[in-house]
Amino acid sequence: MDHKRLLALILSALILFSAFVSCGQDSSAPESAPLDAETETTEAETTEPVDEFGRPIVESSLPADLDLGGATVNLVYRPIVNSVESAYEFLAESENGEVINDAVFKRNRDVEERLNVVLNFVDPGTDDNGAYLNNIKKSVTAGDGAYDITPMFAYYGSPLAAEGYFTDLLTTEYFNESSPWWNKSFVEELTIFGCLWTITGDLSLTATNRVYATFFNKKLQESYYKDLDFYDEVYRGKWTIDRFGELVKDGYSDLNGNSERDDEDFYAWFAPTASVPLDSFQASLNLPITEKDGDGIPRLVYNNEKTAQAYQKVYDLYFNNDGVNAGYYTFESIEAADKAFLEGRSTFLIDMFVTTDLLREMEDDYGVLPVFKWDEAQPEYHTTVHDCYSIFAISASCPQVEAVSAVLEAMGEYSYRYVTPAYFEIALKRKYARGDNDAAMYDLILAGRSFNFGVVNSNSLNDLIHLWRSQMDKRKLDWQSTIDKQVTRFEKSLDKLLGKFEELSQR
Repeated sequence: MDHKRLLALILSALILFSAFVSCGQDSSAPESAPLDAETETTEAETTEPVDEFGRPIVESSLPADLDLGGATVNLVYRPIVNSVESAYEFLAESENGEVINDAVFKRNRDVEERLNVVLNFVDPGTDDNGAYLNNIKKSVTAGDGAYDITPMFAYYGSPLAAEGYFTDLLTTEYFNESSPWWNKSFVEELTIFGCLWTITGDLSLTATNRVYATFFNKKLQESYYKDLDFYDEVYRGKWTIDRFGELVKDGYSDLNGNSERDDEDFYAWFAPTASVPLDSFQASLNLPITEKDGDGIPRLVYNNEKTAQAYQKVYDLYFNNDGVNAGYYTFESIEAADKAFLEGRSTFLIDMFVTTDLLREMEDDYGVLPVFKWDEAQPEYHTTVHDCYSIFAISASCPQVEAVSAVLEAMGEYSYRYVTPAYFEIALKRKYARGDNDAAMYDLILAGRSFNFGVVNSNSLNDLIHLWRSQMDKRKLDWQSTIDKQVTRFEKSLDKLLGKFEELSQR
């Protein structure tokens, strides 16, 4: 059953219920007085205007007459880190007919014209991420104004926020944290002691194309699950980790005939123990590392019964399921999973949106689904972003903070208007999606994108988010004793981090 039929059934039930209630009402009761012409409204009159992609049309938060007088704003772009390139988020020398490049070019041009400003994109001057971050630190310490806006690989750049290298965005004149081009979940989680030091959203294309999802081979689905509609499972809230385990359990075939289970065989799912896909389960199974207390202070909540149960379920899925090829914490395992799916030797692939670039070469049709959730009682499907996405900050030594805050806000706004639609609506949903259900799935998945303070700051918390990776990679079943031995260390590192943020907030 597709979602349209399901929606029709729900609407029919509501109509029948309405009729039943109407029949049961006292017929002698007076009818409600009709609305007069001045107060009567229609749905069309109350519906908010939307753009061609169905998104709310939002007015700019910047003053219409804002003029920065030809100021130059320096925006350094990230080097390549762990094979992740991100210069395309910022650079476009000219229009060339490529949809994303042209959207980036238009954004940059319109920001310059809108604010009467010159955007100076600064070459990082190094391919070493450590050297890049050190250059940012040195620039702030020297107060040389070399970098006004600094994008960073989120995992590696987040520790700089607590060290005082950035400006509190909430104190600037033009940055508006409520604007839809800034991710609401990130703002809520990373606002600490009334300050917000870094931000992500539409300006970070990597915060969209690195979102985790589940891909499936439609040809194999028709062959092995012909009576099952995966989309229907999702719409009905049944796409859970237990259901996924049931679907993959018999999916193995010795394709090369060597009587050994190896990477050349068929498996329902190739499952590396690396960040892809293990990190996605922290969000999809709703396992936050931290939660904010009544005062808005993040507290460690990872050491609990549900996390232990979830670890056991994931462990069983990886190592006690014949249809799963459990890989290792290596790029090779990730590449093997991609290769098997591309060649039609696996039914499922849990990876990132950006994988669709590779899947363009796939002969079989494929579909997209969210990453499985914990159980049917969990109301929503959650996902997150690989930690290589870009976060942005304004340098603490920036000599023109207000002008730069206007540029940052405008860059976010025009990314929302041009760049995100170019990638998500045109490239991903129109060019890569192979059916209406897939386009709807992309919307559902992106709507469930979330961030967590403890995950974003994992680099400062003794890499707590990586503990699952290392335990799974070592094939260790006993999660509880491991976390019990280390929880004090994690709590101390969190207290230390919070102390730094509190001190910064009082400056």
